[in-house]
Amino acid sequence: EVGGDYISLDLDKMRLLLNKHIDRELKREGLTREVTRIIQEMRKELGLVESDKIEVNILEELDIDVDYVRKRTNTVKFETGKKTFAGKEKLFNIGEEEITVIVKKV
Repeated sequence: EVGGDYISLDLDKMRLLLNKHIDRELKREGLTREVTRIIQEMRKELGLVESDKIEVNILEELDIDVDYVRKRTNTVKFETGKKTFAGKEKLFNIGEEEITVIVKKV
């Protein structure tokens, strides 16, 4: 019997142990990808095409890979922590966190 942070899966002649613990880096990666998805969704709602450049403002401080988000969303300006410009604004829930994202075309 395996417990704690691990679950056990029996596959034919082997047993696979999976660690259920989500460390800081894994959480950061998941949050980064979710923020990227949200921004892409907002770009679509704005009718933007892939080549359109945008500015992004997230009102909360988040532990994410900003360079990853910028590259995948064609963002030329990315700010966090306070509202710095007006644009399409939406509130999202990611896990237990609530974030406000503002996007505008440049």
